[in-house]
Amino acid sequence: MALAAQTTAENPFWEIVMLRRNFARIGSLLLLMGFAAPFAGAQTTPGSPTTAAPTAQPKQPRSSTKTINGTITAIDPAAKTLRLTPQEGGDPVVVLLREDSKFTKKSKAAQASDFAVNDKVVARLSFRATGGEVWLRNLWDEGSHQTYTREGREISVGTVAANTGDKLDIKRADGSVISFRVTDKTRVRKNGAAAEIKAFASGAAVAVQPRRLPAGALMASLVADTAAEVTAARLDALANWGGVVESVDADKNTLTLKRSDGAIRTVTVASTARVARGNTSMPLKDLTPGTSVRVHLVKATATSGPRTTDRITIARSKKADDK
Repeated sequence: MALAAQTTAENPFWEIVMLRRNFARIGSLLLLMGFAAPFAGAQTTPGSPTTAAPTAQPKQPRSSTKTINGTITAIDPAAKTLRLTPQEGGDPVVVLLREDSKFTKKSKAAQASDFAVNDKVVARLSFRATGGEVWLRNLWDEGSHQTYTREGREISVGTVAANTGDKLDIKRADGSVISFRVTDKTRVRKNGAAAEIKAFASGAAVAVQPRRLPAGALMASLVADTAAEVTAARLDALANWGGVVESVDADKNTLTLKRSDGAIRTVTVASTARVARGNTSMPLKDLTPGTSVRVHLVKATATSGPRTTDRITIARSKKADDK
């Protein structure tokens, strides 16, 4: 051992070797300490506080909305409530009146004080999923609600009273004015072609297909010159048309149809389209003017231009029916 120590001290080579070994040992120790640190940090010291994982909060149930016909049987202005007895029977409902509750009487904006006990009304109510709270969204007298329903379904015809680009006011024949929102989903046609809403200036004849929005406002779904144009444009977007053949161009693969609403439309007949009478197929060129047909149209990929049909079915004649 003394000889080995003497040899190491007298020989620089051995000093270098020993230094390298010591460095390797230190490096290995540091590496082990580095791996152990995360595990040590993850361990909980007895008595130390632990951090619990956040608990997912349950989703709150949403309220539901219902429209009911009924009779007002009590009004409490101080409590801002009214009691409503449903026409179809059942227990009376105590309804809360809020700042945003809307009232309509004789088709005009009204207030809660305009209604009285024994009035027959239509109420749009919101029922809270928790707590049993019921609050009023809208209250109409029966006549006003009929008008409200009709305005949300029927085509409105009149003249433009005002057009701001995002809102269109129409003055109808009875002198009343009805307002429609105009959005990027509003389709506009003028003189039989696609147009912009600015094409309808004040005083211009106009017809609007309405769409009732969830909050109650009206949106202009389709705007055109006349009710007939609105109807035709609405049918243009459907997947099936019925009508009578006006003409056929087998070379250009087109069919001109007088539709059931009286509109004349030319469709492109797909090269793979099937023309059939019952279970029997036939070539397009054999279709003759005056033949009643039902045309199935593929989904349109463009906002303008002729639609394309992939199936033409010939209606059975009376003679065939008699057979």
